[in-house]
Amino acid sequence: MRGTWIGIALLLALLGIGKQWNLLPEWVTSIRDAAWLQGWYNLRRIFQTIFVAVVLLFLAVWFVAILWNSSWQLWLPISAITLLVALSVVRAVSLHAVDMFLYREWSPGVRFNWVLELGGILVLCLSAIVALFFPKPVRTKSNKTL
Repeated sequence: MRGTWIGIALLLALLGIGKQWNLLPEWVTSIRDAAWLQGWYNLRRIFQTIFVAVVLLFLAVWFVAILWNSSWQLWLPISAITLLVALSVVRAVSLHAVDMFLYREWSPGVRFNWVLELGGILVLCLSAIVALFFPKPVRTKSNKTL
């Protein structure tokens, strides 16, 4: 379990650094500018769709592989970090239909994008608190709970 929590902490740190320094949107903007200069900007939607599909497929396979080898106590935090990574990548690619869904206001000042992002972080925090205060029982070689 410790390795999973270290991995989640590293992913959150990378997502935080990327958001603070605006790395992923800057990278996407540079690719968009290159597409404009090279004359294939009109085909960008095809490439965006393919990119999002490949990333989401990779995340789905990664998600299932990680869950397959994890204890049930880690399923919720792994699900939350997978959601946050997928949201970060899809938001950076900025498909118009996805943007309309993510940035639409549900009520004044509340966007779906914020609900997903802050909800994922909240789920990770609650999972960490539960793991900290209610640790998984340690078993000895004779299968007795300590």
